[in-house]
Amino acid sequence: MSLYQTAPAIQRRQTPTNCAALLHLLETSSHLASLVKVIELGAHLGTQWIFSDSHLPSILDLIINIQEFHFPASVFGIIDQASVSPIGRAFMSVFRRSSLKSIAFSNQRPVPDQTIRNLLLCVGPGVDQMSYNGVSLTLRKCSNPEVPIPVDVLTLRMHEDILGYEYLLILASPNTFCLTHLTNLHLICRNLHELGAHREFLRTTDLSLRHLKFDYTANSPDEAASASPDTFLNLMRLSLLKSLDIHCDLSSLQLHLSNHFLHLLSQSLQTLPFASPIDFICLRLHRFRGPTSRPAQGDVFDPSPWVAIAHCFDRPDLASLREISFKVDIPDNNTPDNSPMFALRTQVKNTLETALKRDVAIVPPGWVHLSIVKDPYLGSDKLPAISSLSL
Repeated sequence: MSLYQTAPAIQRRQTPTNCAALLHLLETSSHLASLVKVIELGAHLGTQWIFSDSHLPSILDLIINIQEFHFPASVFGIIDQASVSPIGRAFMSVFRRSSLKSIAFSNQRPVPDQTIRNLLLCVGPGVDQMSYNGVSLTLRKCSNPEVPIPVDVLTLRMHEDILGYEYLLILASPNTFCLTHLTNLHLICRNLHELGAHREFLRTTDLSLRHLKFDYTANSPDEAASASPDTFLNLMRLSLLKSLDIHCDLSSLQLHLSNHFLHLLSQSLQTLPFASPIDFICLRLHRFRGPTSRPAQGDVFDPSPWVAIAHCFDRPDLASLREISFKVDIPDNNTPDNSPMFALRTQVKNTLETALKRDVAIVPPGWVHLSIVKDPYLGSDKLPAISSLSL
């Protein structure tokens, strides 16, 4: 359920009518209030209405089964007004509700660490999810204001309009969050700035990660062309990593830029530390494009990045590696056998066969799916046996 102020209400300087109507509905149909699980207070046209709307506190009091509460960070002052204002008391009541599991807030400016800490000390014991401008954390409850708050799961999705390193600075602050217990990390990025920030985060933060998921969307061909190993992921410090899941959307890139990206990906995989305990690797390349009818310069199939990625799987020191899933989406659209896409799939097939020394088969339509499951009877110096491979 979303509540926000409307433009006509601002122009007339009147209380927005949607809150009044909603309160009437909830009071006359009491069963509806118990069905509302999510509340979002909008700030599209400002936040003053949250302080001035006389109906909002009553609405919040009626939503007894709320599980997620979204609000603009600019209303943090409400916490300080909890004892003197109806809206302050209503907010505090929501924060302490046993049903509440997640809070989310956003702001155009950095929110002080102490303000975030004060908020987290106010919420009830059931709250273990917090989101701030795209930073999503799974927290352990910490009642001691002097002790950093332990974080178990973290998702970093930088907001495209604001800040960037602010997120990392907040999370790396020794006085607010403790990342030494962090086991699950999800990085989401769409440009070189975010790639660099994520790489810096992995390089400078002491982590005990077990699971890393990385989602990358190549929105700009120019940025993809200028990407280098210095801006891509470095896994060297992740000595406890058990699973690596990389999803990449390459739909905006011509083939020569996709080849460049594959080289970067193989170099990132090579940074896995020696004798890593990793046991699962998943790589997914979405919308991998073949040569066009008017190919750009260098827009031809290059087997070398595919060979490099295949060799990343063939490391004797990765004795714990049990399963590899490699999926490439090469769009089909019912193209004939002489089409560029069909030729690309055949080239990928032949290259992987040669690199892995295994027979593979092409199975339409567009997904290339390589699944390698290690045979427990093979020694650690042997390439994992392929249980199934489809192109």
